[in-house]
Amino acid sequence: MGFSVVGLGLLGLTIISLFFEDSHVWLGFAFGATSVALFLRVGGGIFT
Repeated sequence: MGFSVVGLGLLGLTIISLFFEDSHVWLGFAFGATSVALFLRVGGGIFT
């Protein structure tokens, strides 16, 4: 499961790097992924 998550993240970064040359897009992608991971962790702690 962990390898598939890492693989999908790398695939997303590869696709973004092919379409966009600006590094701000990468920062937005990273911030979005981090905030989703944080909210899933907090939500999992509340609802379990």
